[in-house]
Amino acid sequence: MNDRRILLAEGNPEHAARLQGMLETLHYHVELVNTGLAALQRLRADDTPEMALLSASLSPIGGLEIGLEL
Repeated sequence: MNDRRILLAEGNPEHAARLQGMLETLHYHVELVNTGLAALQRLRADDTPEMALLSASLSPIGGLEIGLEL
């Protein structure tokens, strides 16, 4: 079985739903979070997904800041 996991961090529910639908069409298992802190916590976990899409406008910490923090 192909375990393609991706973390999607998007604060806008409409954008998140659209992106999640597209990614699931491509057979990704999408883990959705809506804050920068939740994304950072998830990316620091031992079982982090292979890929992450991070919105620049997350709060209180954005995608760029998350990348710099990691």
